[in-house]
Amino acid sequence: MTSTAVDLVTRAVKAAIAAAGPGLYAVACSGGADSIALADAAIDVAGGSHVVVIAIDHGLA
Repeated sequence: MTSTAVDLVTRAVKAAIAAAGPGLYAVACSGGADSIALADAAIDVAGGSHVVVIAIDHGLA
């Protein structure tokens, strides 16, 4: 079976949430595709009421 990038990110988020235990999770998001994918996976795995997305402006643009 071939894993997609989405599968890999989802598995990593599930593992991180399992290790952290129940609670509220913060995801730093620069707005790039990778951080948006991470935030989306965290919301899918933990549920939207358990995830806070924090916008970070690196000032690189």
